[in-house]
Amino acid sequence: MIVGVGNPLLGDDGVGIVVARELMKRKLPRFVDVMELGTRSLEILTRIEGYSKVVFIDAVRSGKAPGSVTVFRAGKALVSGPENLMSLHELDLVATIRIGRLTEKLPKSTIIVGIEPERIDTGLSLSQAVSRSVLEAANTALEEAKHID
Repeated sequence: MIVGVGNPLLGDDGVGIVVARELMKRKLPRFVDVMELGTRSLEILTRIEGYSKVVFIDAVRSGKAPGSVTVFRAGKALVSGPENLMSLHELDLVATIRIGRLTEKLPKSTIIVGIEPERIDTGLSLSQAVSRSVLEAANTALEEAKHID
């Protein structure tokens, strides 16, 4: 399962949705489902139930250059930190993952493909740096989803 999250009304925060839509245009392996859930953080936990693996795509502030694509594995390190890793929603993705771990609703294999945003402000378009990263993020998410843990 690949899940694009974010708010498409806030510029680069919508990159997860844009990447999910890019993947939905492709012919994907039968075992790979793609959905976009916007900012409905807690709904994510019910929608991913029953999957053995989930790959989230989201704008994530990690201190890297805008447009950087980084893979985070949601193991113990993500559940307990790092505190500087931040998704950008009302209940951010990291908090949702922590809740999912505590309630045992999260698949064992949980990955975040994070794209460093340049600007989060009112607007429907992505910055140039983030736009240039859409294909890389889509390919990374698909490879992660296909990889057997």
